[in-house]
Amino acid sequence: MLASGLRDTPTTTLLLLALPTTSLLTTLLSLKPYLPISLHPHLHPSLQLSRLFTHQLAHTSSSTLLFTCVLLYQLRVLERLYGSRRYASLLLATAPITALTTVFTAIVLKLLSAGRYNYVPAGCTAEVFVLLAMWAESVPGKWVVNVRLDDNGHQGEGMRNGTKPEERDGQGAALRLSDKWTTYLLAGQLAFAHLPYSLLPAGVGWVVGKAYRREVLPSGVTRWRIPGKIWSFIGGEGGDARQREMVDGLRRRLREEGTRASSGQTSGIDAGDAGEGSSSGRRR
Repeated sequence: MLASGLRDTPTTTLLLLALPTTSLLTTLLSLKPYLPISLHPHLHPSLQLSRLFTHQLAHTSSSTLLFTCVLLYQLRVLERLYGSRRYASLLLATAPITALTTVFTAIVLKLLSAGRYNYVPAGCTAEVFVLLAMWAESVPGKWVVNVRLDDNGHQGEGMRNGTKPEERDGQGAALRLSDKWTTYLLAGQLAFAHLPYSLLPAGVGWVVGKAYRREVLPSGVTRWRIPGKIWSFIGGEGGDARQREMVDGLRRRLREEGTRASSGQTSGIDAGDAGEGSSSGRRR
């Protein structure tokens, strides 16, 4: 997981190549009007149901495309953590759930707002927030900075490894920042890109990601994997084989180090016993 770049992340690499390509093609071919969803008239009365799934294939804004690509790159650690096959299966399993849930929630908001809420923006914002929700729980932070603001207006900073700041007589407020704050800042930029409409897919993606991580969704969704024959046909076995080799190598190294440590301790104990025996013999 500590490898740099896009090593051992074929799914992330494919996404980083596919999203700019599809977004560029939609611009060159003048297909941008066919990506976002207007509940009226696209779904009713036109019944353009294909938009339910095609609106996630490309972005109509260069800023949201940039934020999405940067976030996918920063979240690539999930692919190394779960494996390429499970990572790709996660994206494929949650994509229809986020698409349908977003549109259904938009319909409810349209009814509650007397027709004012009538738009679902294009892009895979929901899928990015699915990954972000899982990354938030699966990947721990390396460091935490506690910025304390006292009643007198003075600020103090302290760095603690995952511990909560100590209270000073119950006074003052503390702001806790970790090394993940840049990722959350980019996610906030993506969520607020097209207010208020971009908040809906971001929120839906976060909830679906939490539900997938905690196995609240049906077991058929959380345990589904791309069939092995299809995965091997598209060339995914190569990346999984390299990951298995890396894990096996780490296990062998840990076993060897454990064996060396135990043998060193045993030799030290034997040497100590021999020393005690010789000293007792001299005393006699």
